[in-house]
Amino acid sequence: MKSLRKIWSFFNNKQKIHSIYLLFGVLIATNLEIVGISSFLPIVAAIVDYDTIKNYPIIAQLSQNLSQKEFIYICLGCTLAIYLIKNFFLLAFLWFHTRFNLNIQLSIIDKLYKTYLNVDYLFHLKTNSARLITNIQTNASHAKFFIGTYFKLIVEIVLLISIFFLLLFIEPFSTLATSIFSFTLTGILFFYTKNKLRKNGELKIVHQNNISKLLISSMHGIKEVQILDRQDGFEKNLNQQYVKLNNLELNYIILTSLPRIFLEVIGVFSFVVFILILLYQNQTPSEIIPTIALFSISFIRVLPAVVSMVQNLQHRKYHKPAFDLIFDELEILKKANFIDKKDKPQIKEFNKEKIDITFDKFFFRYPNFDKNILNNINFKISHGEVLGIVGGSGSGKTTFVDNLLGLLKPTEGQILANDINIQLNIHQWQKKIGYVSQSIFIMDAPIEDNIAFGIEPENIDKKLMEYALNNAKLIELNQKLSKSNNPSVGENGVRLSGGQRQRIGIARALYRNPSILLLDEATNSLDKDTENQILDVIGNLKKEKTVILISHDKNTLRYCDRIISLNNGYLEEINL
Repeated sequence: MKSLRKIWSFFNNKQKIHSIYLLFGVLIATNLEIVGISSFLPIVAAIVDYDTIKNYPIIAQLSQNLSQKEFIYICLGCTLAIYLIKNFFLLAFLWFHTRFNLNIQLSIIDKLYKTYLNVDYLFHLKTNSARLITNIQTNASHAKFFIGTYFKLIVEIVLLISIFFLLLFIEPFSTLATSIFSFTLTGILFFYTKNKLRKNGELKIVHQNNISKLLISSMHGIKEVQILDRQDGFEKNLNQQYVKLNNLELNYIILTSLPRIFLEVIGVFSFVVFILILLYQNQTPSEIIPTIALFSISFIRVLPAVVSMVQNLQHRKYHKPAFDLIFDELEILKKANFIDKKDKPQIKEFNKEKIDITFDKFFFRYPNFDKNILNNINFKISHGEVLGIVGGSGSGKTTFVDNLLGLLKPTEGQILANDINIQLNIHQWQKKIGYVSQSIFIMDAPIEDNIAFGIEPENIDKKLMEYALNNAKLIELNQKLSKSNNPSVGENGVRLSGGQRQRIGIARALYRNPSILLLDEATNSLDKDTENQILDVIGNLKKEKTVILISHDKNTLRYCDRIISLNNGYLEEINL
């Protein structure tokens, strides 16, 4: 019941309505199955001994004034019509059920991806990306299967109960005896396999996470892998993980195949027991044969239903760890901080082109850390100023930048833009910043797509694109690649030099036409000529934009109006 409550709370309103439709579909399908099975009883009874239909009052009443052949023809026609209607309905039900399951998977993936993209930056600092990728690519599918097993179980259980009561009405003692015998053995089989399958499901998640980590590490670090000659180590490790995963898959296949093999034997035993009980009751052949026919037809439908029921119970155990992981992750993330994407029109100060930035009694400490990374920072950055920031490793420069970008929140104090706290409207604030990091993320796409970054090609602003390309000195390279057979820059910009990748980062920042340009060691990998060209661009932007340069290079810092130094979280103004 706990899992059912989780599933119900997981559904949105539309999915809840669709699930109710599915339950109604189950009831209709079950009634059609029962009517279809029951329709064979009068046919067999009439063929064996037409007088025996008098034992069934409703059938006897319907057969008045009909000859044996007429009655059989009518029953055959009705049976054919029932099965045609039933199977057309089951086909439609299968389509609806399958589509529902696929939409559930899409909904899970959408929830996860949207959550991961919008949860605060701290979550990503402490979470391995391989786990997030595995959740979306693999565990979402397992969660979908887990939810799907409940609907399949409902279908099979309702059908089995209905057939049980039908047979109980026709032949109470034999039905009860064989049912107890069959379901006792079936229960033993399920309880033998359920814990093994749950453990398999838990271990599968572990190995899939390990595989994702290995693949991401080796592909992203392919240069180091080849230079350090570590191919064999990565290959061996990956092979070991897949061997373990394959062994789990083998166990899963064997354990879920047992019901079909085992239950077939149980079914034959039950059928034999049923007939022996009928013979023991000294019934005549004309009385036994219709009952055996009904039981046989029921057996043909019941056996697959029982096999399916047990297998779905097994699948439920196997996929439950993945569903619990996804559900718990989303529940935990509900309590996390998210990026506020809603613009607040009442805050108009951010809309101004000229923005002064003030750090007011600013402190920052990471959660669960005892020591502040930034301490009592108080200073102002005026509009149009070029500010240089220097500091050694561990001085707090990266944390300073992340706070200024609005990715982190201060522990104490505030950052003000025109005397308004930026935390009041982070989304609008971030629109004002063009950020260039030391390590630029490059997509396997043309230059213009990399600059627009996430904007559909038809929505790219041509004027802004020309402005960004021109100021980042990328016009010539863009024209050259655009005319080639393969305009893409390659995965992670493999077809570009380090300087060209940095210029794409600068162009990406300029495409936003920001009021504030923040360059975090952004010119370090450029040659001197290119660096000087970029610095000249920055110099030209001096009056219209605020520029913050983080660098160790005196050549870069010579353009700065002021230089501040960060040392152990404290700030002071210096001269170079």
